[in-house]
Amino acid sequence: MHLSLFTFRFLFLFPSFLLVPPFPLLTLTVLVDYGEIPTMAKKQTKELIGKPDFLLSFIETAYIFIQENVRSFIIGAVIFVVAIASVYGYVLYSRNQEEKSQATLFQGIKSFEEYGQTGKQESLTNAENVFQSLIKEKRGKAHKIARLYLATIYNMQGKIDNAKPLYQEVMRDSSGTILQTLAEQALQSLEKK
Repeated sequence: MHLSLFTFRFLFLFPSFLLVPPFPLLTLTVLVDYGEIPTMAKKQTKELIGKPDFLLSFIETAYIFIQENVRSFIIGAVIFVVAIASVYGYVLYSRNQEEKSQATLFQGIKSFEEYGQTGKQESLTNAENVFQSLIKEKRGKAHKIARLYLATIYNMQGKIDNAKPLYQEVMRDSSGTILQTLAEQALQSLEKK
């Protein structure tokens, strides 16, 4: 029979261990019965103990490399940090541009809806200008939606020659989306006329 002793320590006062380690501790000793350890397990344990630890050997090799190549390591670290900062900056810039184009698209849709409610030609002209500017910028997904709205405006104004290519571009660039379905329906209605 193989017996082993485990010692557990419990802290009485939480902040005391932060100040001075030997503050009031309660020690509890537990006697645990493991039984007989098989011979096979003993051999495997000895083999594992004899082998070098992969993580420690990697850390040691890295540490030696850094000591021997300090300048190269610093240059590599600076390049890595600059690359990460560049990617992060681009992501922030891209997100900001997408938000701007979404706000502009919302303004154009609002003007288009205002025209639908009031019939003011000024609102339709404003919506047309907003959608044209979004199409020229080609930022994110907003320009695809703007293209569909602009084609609808051209259709309403009777400019079918301008509307058809826009609907076809929406169908080509937005396959498998609701935009494609809307463009197909609009083209079918144009062909019926």
